[in-house]
Amino acid sequence: MSFADVLINNILSASKKNSEQLTNALVDVAQTEYTSLQERLNAEQNKNNTVSKKVEDVLSVLEYAHLKIAIADGYDWTPVIQAALDIMSSLGKTVLAIPVGTYYFNKFLKTPSSITIFGAGKKTVFKALGNLNVNTSTGNNTGQFFEVHLVKDVRITNIYFDGQNFNAGAVCISGSTDVTVSHCYSYNSLVQAVTVANQGASIPKNINILFNVMENVLHGAQMWDAEDVLLLGNRVNKAKGGLWHAVSRKIRYLANYIENCEDVGIDMEGGEDCLASLNVVRACKNGELTFFKGNANSKNYGKNLVFANNIVIATDTYTKRDGTSEACGFGALTVHSINEDATEGLVFKDNHVAVYGTRTGFYTNVLCATTTGLCGVAFKSNKVYLKGASTKAHKLQSCVGIEVDDNEFIFEEVNDSTSEFKNCFKGTGGNNRYRFKKGRSGTGYAVLLYTDISAADEFEFHNNKVKNADQYALKIDAYQNAGKDMFVVKRNDLSDKPVTNGGVFQTANYGLAL
Repeated sequence: MSFADVLINNILSASKKNSEQLTNALVDVAQTEYTSLQERLNAEQNKNNTVSKKVEDVLSVLEYAHLKIAIADGYDWTPVIQAALDIMSSLGKTVLAIPVGTYYFNKFLKTPSSITIFGAGKKTVFKALGNLNVNTSTGNNTGQFFEVHLVKDVRITNIYFDGQNFNAGAVCISGSTDVTVSHCYSYNSLVQAVTVANQGASIPKNINILFNVMENVLHGAQMWDAEDVLLLGNRVNKAKGGLWHAVSRKIRYLANYIENCEDVGIDMEGGEDCLASLNVVRACKNGELTFFKGNANSKNYGKNLVFANNIVIATDTYTKRDGTSEACGFGALTVHSINEDATEGLVFKDNHVAVYGTRTGFYTNVLCATTTGLCGVAFKSNKVYLKGASTKAHKLQSCVGIEVDDNEFIFEEVNDSTSEFKNCFKGTGGNNRYRFKKGRSGTGYAVLLYTDISAADEFEFHNNKVKNADQYALKIDAYQNAGKDMFVVKRNDLSDKPVTNGGVFQTANYGLAL
């Protein structure tokens, strides 16, 4: 049986075989009417023979076979396109073209290896008729149109996915290698637009997620135990989470635009040798660039994770998926709940950050902190613009061994906030600049060095400059210092003019080494 015969018969067998569809099947795209289906098949075969000489490996679900079947809205295309995928695999063809049109699905599509599937951009629309995570091959498929499971060499491009508020994202990549998802649109999904995850011992590798638009979805893209993933030029808006990974290696987030996330923007949860650079991230509730968790006893170890040269806009509110607004919290650059001994080389460097309302530039809250481990966290050479009366440069808590050096904090409004270093033993804050362009209000201090537990190692605050805070530049409060020198404060320029205390306030129990 010829290829055209197989395709036409599969399409007809997958459809409701009523007289109207049979009549329509006898008319081709040129409006030529045939007296029998066999006559049409013979004519199509002649056309296919001519086309196949030019495009040997290309199949179009409709155009290549020259079919014209009248399909009403809501017709389930799942068996039709799945049949085309299966036929291609058996015949060794490698490119499936999905022409202009709207296609409805009740179930996911399973892709073979060595295939490219492409549409016509926004004119090729896939719509879900219900939740797609039914009888999936893997638990990784939470409801995506395409399931790329334990295969290799797959390309999916230029398709508009409308989940219609079902469990219906774009693509699930499960234990597969050499997969690209590009120039697609994923809207209105209760699950992730793209999921990349291991299947047992099969690790997804060499995955490219390029120039996609993801909006009103659970997460833009989620990677779990993946390796060598490139996320380039994607846009995520109104999602719970933007782009994130856990226990993964060599993940690169480059030149993405992310906004209005109910949780985080770009998030690294452990992993090794990962980079986020040249991204624009704004309006994310729990932090625009974040690191969450780390565990020395699992793959969630964090090592060599870098956020560099990003633009971050930390707004006071964000827009939720339902269109309402909600307040943001935490910091623009946030480190939360890590184990010091499970993190090494976590660096935020050369980022440009704008902070609004009551938000904070740098935020850490290491809930499992001790006074002996090292958190491995560094904030280096970032430039932070603070746009509100209550914005803070940083709120750094329980980060033993933290390095906060060579940053510039520019307060553009009259400011009354206090930027904190709390229980940051063994750490340093050096060569930072705090510039209050319009001065300060109230009697709060610009920078606070604070402890509420005792430790054997001090925090060093050196070579910093505070401009236009005068006598309210620095407060040192080493509570329960047990007679130890908990702070080394030296070579700082804290006052623009002579003031009685030199810009420093010290408690009676300060534990200070000058």
